[in-house]
Amino acid sequence: MFKILFLFFGLGLNANPSDINQYPQGYFAAPLDVPLYLSGTFGELRTNHFHAGIDIKTQQKQGLKVLASADGYISRISIKPVGYGKALYVDHPNGYTTVYAHLKGLNEELDAYITSMQYQNAKFQIEIYPEPNRFSYAKGDVIALSGNSGSSGAPHLHFEIRETQSEIPINPLLFGFDVSDDKRPSITGLRHYNLDKLNPVGKAKTITKKATGLYKITGDTLVVNYPHIGFAIRTYDQQNGASNSNGTYKIEMYNDDVKYYQCKMQAIGFHESRYLNSHIDYSLKYLKGSRFNKCFIDPGNQLGIYNETIGDGSLYLDENRSQKIVITSADLEGNESKLEFWVKYKPTGTTTYVDEYVDCAFIINYGSSGYFENEECRIEVNANSVYRDICVKYELVENTSKSITSNIHKIHQSQVPVHDYFLLKIKPNNPKYTYHPKTVMMLKSSEKGSAYAVLGDWEGEFFTARTRAFGNYHLQIDSVAPTYKSLNLSNNKVLQRGAKLNFKINDNNSGISEYNAYIDGAWTLMEYDKKRRLLTLVIDKNIASGTHSFELVLEDGVGNEKRYSANFKI
Repeated sequence: MFKILFLFFGLGLNANPSDINQYPQGYFAAPLDVPLYLSGTFGELRTNHFHAGIDIKTQQKQGLKVLASADGYISRISIKPVGYGKALYVDHPNGYTTVYAHLKGLNEELDAYITSMQYQNAKFQIEIYPEPNRFSYAKGDVIALSGNSGSSGAPHLHFEIRETQSEIPINPLLFGFDVSDDKRPSITGLRHYNLDKLNPVGKAKTITKKATGLYKITGDTLVVNYPHIGFAIRTYDQQNGASNSNGTYKIEMYNDDVKYYQCKMQAIGFHESRYLNSHIDYSLKYLKGSRFNKCFIDPGNQLGIYNETIGDGSLYLDENRSQKIVITSADLEGNESKLEFWVKYKPTGTTTYVDEYVDCAFIINYGSSGYFENEECRIEVNANSVYRDICVKYELVENTSKSITSNIHKIHQSQVPVHDYFLLKIKPNNPKYTYHPKTVMMLKSSEKGSAYAVLGDWEGEFFTARTRAFGNYHLQIDSVAPTYKSLNLSNNKVLQRGAKLNFKINDNNSGISEYNAYIDGAWTLMEYDKKRRLLTLVIDKNIASGTHSFELVLEDGVGNEKRYSANFKI
């Protein structure tokens, strides 16, 4: 709890219900000159993280002018094929930084600068921190064009406001942007958990909407045969002008009119964002793609969003007495929905003891390290890797496939989250594969799922890698080079200056680690869109007339290389 209080005092936050009044109103202008319709909100539940900003719709197209939200200077430029894609960071004199991500391109001045740095470093992916005030802009100046770069699934502008010193993102809607919203959040699911169990599994209870903003459960009363209970709800919010199911701002739970739990999406640091996997019922997300917000806090969950929570938010029920539960979901405009029901603990007589620690390979206690080994496998788990105590199951399955070089090691269950990396060491099942330079460790999250590579290195007779997922692991040799397909270049093709050359590239094992293109032997810039597996090169408008050589070199994570060459004419 000390850590949580430190985070909020450091940001000047408190439990004041009027959260908006804590931040400058009107200082930041909208970064687009279009109505603000949102396809994503701050704190939304994403894969392994909370959403750190708001996603602003760009009318289903790219190329809208992106405007500086306030006076400031460019403090960082990031160009990546994944994540935020092309992104700009602007520092402002009031102590905040605005972030603009998934851009199509930068303004002319910044584009010329970043292109020169890419050529200087012979890299498309680049991270640059210009000296302060080298690129200064006034509020409303055009700094970029909106796009769909990085891991974006559709054209939009991802926009953040961070505290500059700590880099902690704060909900942008707290700064007074004009987003029309008179819609109440929806509550679409309820689950309850026996928290005396080592591995609590949620049970569903059907809910129905009784009136505007009011939800009930079937039968009104939930009867359980255990006293220590926790709840989780599935909820979403919508703003006017958009049909997207976005995240809510605040969830509260009351037990007989006493507030036991609250989470509020006000500020979430990147250092704590992965605790999302403890905030949600991870097994439901993993197995069914459904994200439920727990209204109780796991022992190893160190998120700072649970102010005004009593203990861990769980309830100890009185025997044979009905207790009224109210769970609310609210947005920043004060639109609120309630789920109301009663819960009653009714013992069912003799309880059969079940040893939950049976068949444990080893036990990981939250806050403690763990270790397991046999002749072919070693597992070293750091402290703070799990959110609750875990009885880790392990099974060695003899390999019958010629395509893999070790036995299969089934390490617990994929639907149980791991917070921090652990060390996994596997020995080949045939000595001839020991020290093979093309070895990769493969993880299959389920029996029917596809496997993906985890890169590592040899430590003695064991191939060693860092990973943070339970599942089925084995070793195999990656001797297959990346593949390519030229979409519009053939040998001796005549091209116009400014033409685009496109290549589809792929690698099914260790993944593509390097991609380089050369014209007449000189490195040339190609943009990489990883989600589309697409490399794009624009023929320089200053290239001379005549015949030129082109070469593309691809390399995967273990050094397999693929080359393509052709001539073209201008």
